[in-house]
Amino acid sequence: MDDRRFDGLTRAFASGASRRAVVKALLGFGGVAGLNALGRSRDVHAARRPTPTPRPVQCPGQQVWDGFACVCSFGFNCGPDCCDSPDLCCDSGCCLPGTVCVAEEQCCPVEQACPYFASGPCCPDGMFCCPSGDACYDPATGCCGDEECPSDLCNAGVCRSNACALEPFADGTDCGDCAICQAGVCTAQCAGDETCCTVDDTCVDLTNEGCCSSGDCPSEYCNPATCQGHVCVYEPVPDGANCDICKTCQSGVCAPKCKTGETCCVSDDTCVDLTTGGCCDDGNCPPPTGTCASAVCTNHRCETATLASCDTLDGQVCCAAGEQCY
Repeated sequence: MDDRRFDGLTRAFASGASRRAVVKALLGFGGVAGLNALGRSRDVHAARRPTPTPRPVQCPGQQVWDGFACVCSFGFNCGPDCCDSPDLCCDSGCCLPGTVCVAEEQCCPVEQACPYFASGPCCPDGMFCCPSGDACYDPATGCCGDEECPSDLCNAGVCRSNACALEPFADGTDCGDCAICQAGVCTAQCAGDETCCTVDDTCVDLTNEGCCSSGDCPSEYCNPATCQGHVCVYEPVPDGANCDICKTCQSGVCAPKCKTGETCCVSDDTCVDLTTGGCCDDGNCPPPTGTCASAVCTNHRCETATLASCDTLDGQVCCAAGEQCY
């Protein structure tokens, strides 16, 4: 391009002429015609090119194309993933059953999810979240509240920093069973041979008629005892009261009521004289001899009972009533 044509092109741009006019000025009419012919040639070539086959839609994960969008063939859409239930969806991924979504694509076991824990929102492995949601504890040794910590009579169980501890009561505090707290230990306050009455936390000497209950008092039939104010009190029964088998109360003492030579029948507390035909049972009656008969005790007296014909007596058979045996 010579200097004159270049100056003319510059003036055309400066005057705001159209790009077509500028191109004409640059190439001349023949040049523009050549460009137009080249454009028509490209259009014809493009019209002859075959239409490309559309590629199938590639859906992420387990999702499939339903003709309009990528969807899950089962479960529920969760970003590119498919979850068994909506609550398992955690942003763009699914949590495993038994876990919950606590942060973006972060799942946590249910018992470890701790939304208000300072280092949360998921407790470290092996630790569980307290019901308050603000602390984690070790289920083997830890705690969330004082009620989870065992106490004894001299020490209160408390939960400190999610661990159980014991805080001793003040010295002298009653810790039950006749003991008091001394430096966090229950110390017995009964002296010597005293026994602690657990029913009311009292010390008594059982060897000196002390008692915790009436069972500690040695009683007799003629003198029953009761425990009154931790002391055994004896109350004699009236004379003549039955105090044991074949005995009676006489001036507070159980005395035999059978006379000399009499025998006491323990079956019914009766006195009998065995030497004069008295008896307590059949065994006290001597068997009759030479007859087909047996001895029986009736109303504490021995009587003879004759056997019927052909009954047996001591291995013998009675041939005729009362006659003889062989």
